[in-house]
Amino acid sequence: VPAPTPVMPVQPPPAVEAGLCAATISAPRGANLRQSPMGGESITIVPFEAVVTVLAVTTIPGSALRWAKLNYEGQEGWTREDLLSFSGDCARFNLRVTSTTPAQPARYAEYSSAALYPVPMVGYRFIRGFTGPQPNHPGVDYGGDVGEPMHAGPVGGLLVASKECIRCNVPDKPSTVLQGFDLGDERIFSDEGWNFGFGHYMVVRYLHTQLPTGTRQTLANLGMPGAHIYAMYAHLSRRDVPVGTLLEPHQVFAACGNSGNSSGSHVHLELRASTNPSFPGWAAMSSGLVDPLIMFER
Repeated sequence: VPAPTPVMPVQPPPAVEAGLCAATISAPRGANLRQSPMGGESITIVPFEAVVTVLAVTTIPGSALRWAKLNYEGQEGWTREDLLSFSGDCARFNLRVTSTTPAQPARYAEYSSAALYPVPMVGYRFIRGFTGPQPNHPGVDYGGDVGEPMHAGPVGGLLVASKECIRCNVPDKPSTVLQGFDLGDERIFSDEGWNFGFGHYMVVRYLHTQLPTGTRQTLANLGMPGAHIYAMYAHLSRRDVPVGTLLEPHQVFAACGNSGNSSGSHVHLELRASTNPSFPGWAAMSSGLVDPLIMFER
């Protein structure tokens, strides 16, 4: 007679902390935690995506913005409501929530391979390599048809910036050349309307643990151990996802184009390294410029 199959006890799901109102920092550059609302001295910068506890909410007379009192790793201070997204039990603070379950810190897949990232387009040709900071060529160019899908890296990434090129929106004339400028006209690189020549662009953050092992070692050799990579994809024809999107592995997030300082359809891939996981702004990372071929295939 076969032995009876034992009945395994069902483990209850973990209990959600009652009454917890959580806030997630939604500003890509992080948010100041201040000693008091409206101009109080900064205690620290709470990084992008950090999950904190909401303790109170207050309104400042004469201001349309409310301030939330937060607990961040044992430090208490105030941050503007518009820099946060809320989840959990926040009804007592009259806050709109994205979920009734309190948020948990984002978890990112690690990349344990030595293999370089593939070129972000399937259909491409290598056009031009990295020669150094401007006036040299600070990135690599891959040619592709207008509309060729742009893919994220093999373990995904975080979309931290996306910028429309206002002067690129002339029908059938998205580039400087098509609008009568010479390629590389110096005026373009100081014109914000052209996004300083980049055209439509997006920036994806790849955490240090998401980088190929060889890339991590190269960064250490360059004096930037532990640095993250911010990758700009420029001259796009289309931007498909909003800032703050956590990209899935190989997810399509944009398309190749001919916008900005460009004479033909291609993507300009430019990398900057920083130890700051909160996007500090592209210009702030100029000293971290690196050759994209330390991370991407040719």
